[in-house]
Amino acid sequence: MIAIVNDLPFYEQFASTADAKKKILLWLKICKKLESAQTSEIDELCGEKIDMTRMIAPDCCLAQVVKGISNRDEMRYMIHLLKHLRNPVMPTTEPFQFAGIATQSHILENGRLLGIRHYEANPKHRKEAYWDAAGRYVEAMDLDDAQAQEALNHAVTIDNNLYGKKYGQYYCFQRHHENCYHGYQNNNLPLHIKNQIDRQIND
Repeated sequence: MIAIVNDLPFYEQFASTADAKKKILLWLKICKKLESAQTSEIDELCGEKIDMTRMIAPDCCLAQVVKGISNRDEMRYMIHLLKHLRNPVMPTTEPFQFAGIATQSHILENGRLLGIRHYEANPKHRKEAYWDAAGRYVEAMDLDDAQAQEALNHAVTIDNNLYGKKYGQYYCFQRHHENCYHGYQNNNLPLHIKNQIDRQIND
């Protein structure tokens, strides 16, 4: 899926440079989320060229506001976006679906469409596998939350199941609510499933 951003947030004349900067930082936050590995359905962020000379505050154009961003990482990311967003080429074989995203709440509302995946550890999956009180075998989750999130970001769907791979080990992930998943190690997968995972995930 291609996500297309535009410069509509900068058409408004803001009361002050500070207000304009606040709006830009909110726009950046949305772009970062769309580009993040957690948003698995977005292949590329595209957009029309943004006019840096547009006056968006009294006596202040967009370029001046960007240069005034105090956080250097945020400023560099903004410049990166402005330089590298390419014009979208609309595919002819895939349907077009519009979902307006202008705030963080819109990202949450469209979480499934965007393929956002958040990892949440399930306490029943410990570092080591074990038998519970009911005699059920409980698989281990030996990854920490950051490692599990990375495996989830790159997980692939096979036969309606979500599989990941990390450090040569195989993992199953299950959605337990909204866009939140827990996972566990499973190296006993059928060989044909492992082969598909190996072909699709470069661990």
